[in-house]
Amino acid sequence: MKANDFIKKFGLSVAKFCILNCACSNDRWFIHSNTLIDAEDFDDLKRLVESHELVIEHGSIDRAKMYAESIYTSPIVTGK
Repeated sequence: MKANDFIKKFGLSVAKFCILNCACSNDRWFIHSNTLIDAEDFDDLKRLVESHELVIEHGSIDRAKMYAESIYTSPIVTGK
């Protein structure tokens, strides 16, 4: 199942729970409610959860974008 579909079906809190319980480097997949998340989708799910957390941290998508594009933002955050 794709990361977007997983979050739509089960919610962000379940996605966070699954990621935290699969934190070992060898755990690259999991099954939740008969739904398989493979290694590629697991990485996408982690990125999607991190993105949601950043937006929540900054209050809105617009403010998160402003922060990422700010000249005061670390190059690590912006990827530049």
